[in-house]
Amino acid sequence: MINEQSKIVNVKIVDLGKKVPLPPRNGTLNGRDKNNNTLAMDQVVKVVEGPQRGMNGTIRHGHKHYIFLWNKEFVQSNGIFVVNSRNTEILGVEFLEKG
Repeated sequence: MINEQSKIVNVKIVDLGKKVPLPPRNGTLNGRDKNNNTLAMDQVVKVVEGPQRGMNGTIRHGHKHYIFLWNKEFVQSNGIFVVNSRNTEILGVEFLEKG
C-alpha cells in the first residue's frame, strides 16, 4: 500500500477493513442531483450529461460528489459505472422531495 508520503508500506489484511469508510446510516449521500435533490442509496437516477447520457442506474455507492450506479445492460464492468452526481436526475415523482 502507498501512504500519504508516497512510500510503500506493508499492511496486514486485518488493518485494511479499518481504512474503508462506513456507509451512511440513513442512506443519504453527500452528492446532489442536477435539480439539487438529495440522493440516497438504492434510488434510480438517469444520467443527463456525460458519456453515459441517457442511461438509468440504481445508486450502489457514493463517494464525495461521485456516485456508483448499477445497470445490468452495462456489461463492461459487471454493470457498475461512475458519474458525477450533478450529471444525474432522480427518476420518479415520489423521490423529488427537497433535502
